[in-house]
Amino acid sequence: MSTPTIDTAIAAYRAAETTEDRLLAREAIEQHIAADTPEGGDYEAATAELVERLDREREPAEPKYGIFEDERCKVPVDDEATLPDVFFHRVGEQLTRYWYQGQETYEAHERDEDEHGRTRWIGCGSFRFEDDTTVEEFLETEAAD
Repeated sequence: MSTPTIDTAIAAYRAAETTEDRLLAREAIEQHIAADTPEGGDYEAATAELVERLDREREPAEPKYGIFEDERCKVPVDDEATLPDVFFHRVGEQLTRYWYQGQETYEAHERDEDEHGRTRWIGCGSFRFEDDTTVEEFLETEAAD
């Protein structure tokens, strides 16, 4: 009988559907890392780092297109809803934030990163949309441009 490897423990963590199963798999991962860590090494930090990476893999990928309430694009806005005061429009990797300024005017800013990887918003102009414009109408207008 062969001994389970760390790869088996990682696969179990990825496949775990309950918190209890994830905890058991995490313990197995920690035991493997501890066995391979030199005395005095920080196997707990190495385990935490690996588990964080595995948890990030479990998160669904960001959608590539749509209107969202948040910049992480986790909360879509219903197609039949009117445009909110602040919304985010994703097209592929490009993310634009629209901010209502009043009198049917929105300021638009595109997301960018500085040299340190920090998010910054670059202004790209003002746009006019009637106050009762729906998300669906906005998307149709954007597709036509």
